[in-house]
Order: sequence, then C-alpha cells, then structure tokens
Amino acid sequence: MSDRDELELRKLSVEIDHLTTGTRKLVTEILKLERERALYPVVVGTGMLVAFVGLFKLFS
Repeated sequence: MSDRDELELRKLSVEIDHLTTGTRKLVTEILKLERERALYPVVVGTGMLVAFVGLFKLFS
C-alpha cells in the first residue's frame, strides 16, 4: 500500500468517525425529544384530573 493510499484510508476513517458521531448525537437528541413528548399526555392528564377534582370539591 502506498503512502497516498494510506493517507486516503486515514481520511476516510476520520470522515466515517465524524459521521458516526454526528449520527449518534442526532439519535440521542431524537430519543430525548420523544421521551419529553411521551410525558406530555401524562402531565396534561394529571393537570386535568387535579382541575376536575378541584372543581368537583368547589361545587359540592
């Protein structure tokens, strides 16, 4: 393998590492957003339950 081939191989390796790291960060961010979005209905549902119980207590 010539020096030029080795240099090209190293460049490709660095580029692949860079793309892999970027992809990993993107997937982590997407999973974080999905977790937050999954909790949204729980938070809203709990808030509505508390509001309805409060209104029920107020009017009874």
